[in-house]
Amino acid sequence: MLKDYKIHMKYIPDYNDPKILKNYAIWYYSKYFPSINKLKSKLIRKNPDNKVVRVILIELNELFKENEIISSQIRNYFYSWKSEKYIRQKLLLKWFEIEMIEKNLSWVDSSELIENQKKTIINKINSLKDKKSKQSILRNIYTLWYDKNLISEVFGEFLFDDENLINKEFEKLEKTDIPKEKIIQKLISKWFRYDDIKKLFSN
Repeated sequence: MLKDYKIHMKYIPDYNDPKILKNYAIWYYSKYFPSINKLKSKLIRKNPDNKVVRVILIELNELFKENEIISSQIRNYFYSWKSEKYIRQKLLLKWFEIEMIEKNLSWVDSSELIENQKKTIINKINSLKDKKSKQSILRNIYTLWYDKNLISEVFGEFLFDDENLINKEFEKLEKTDIPKEKIIQKLISKWFRYDDIKKLFSN
């Protein structure tokens, strides 16, 4: 005898209903704190009726405090020692107006920011220089979006022993009995210089 199975239908909101679309707008805004332009784009994807979307945005106008949101996000990024360039790019990706971003960036203390970025770079180098090649560390730090001149300045204060590192890596790889081509590929993937790799095979 066949068992009876209850069919559970997934609830799909009807965004053609302005009330449901408005609830979605409140939820999305409270969760992500987007720019008004970003929120508008999200709502139009759910309901292409520009008039309905415009009415909802007007009704929720009191909810939108873009200046406060930008200021809050800048502070969060700043205390994570993100660069101005990084902060600006992140906020632009959220479709905030450039004029509002620049206005709120004006309070940032550049000297404090630079000093803390410098400490971050130094800590990164110290934690990686005995394990990674100079080029690999450099690429890692570039992902922080710090000023390239500052990165170069700090790197100039360090001595890197890539020769010792590449020799250790080479010895480990030789023991695995893999072909020469594979060894070269693996060393290149660790960002050792090709000229230094060639020297290993010429000795």
